[in-house]
Amino acid sequence: MMTHKDCILIARALRQSLLDHGQTRRDAVLSVAVNISELLKQDNPHFKHYHFLDVVLGKKSLTSKPPRKKKIVVLSARGLRLADNPHAAGCAAGRADAKEGE
Repeated sequence: MMTHKDCILIARALRQSLLDHGQTRRDAVLSVAVNISELLKQDNPHFKHYHFLDVVLGKKSLTSKPPRKKKIVVLSARGLRLADNPHAAGCAAGRADAKEGE
């Protein structure tokens, strides 16, 4: 699995290619960036491909990190706890929502 530092190096190289070649090779560089981001996503399901592409395009800084999911407080039979998703937390509201969606 690649580290954050490795992804920064790849993004830096792709960004520099965009700057060096301007519009003439933009589509080719972006196509390569998308392909790389898809492969990184396959390697690491938590990889944020949209953030990687924003870094390549210069919309975000090279050292920026994608935002993390916000945790929510869930009240269950076991008390209060933090969870990413009420459905996964096993709370009554999450189970009711899951039944409605079936």
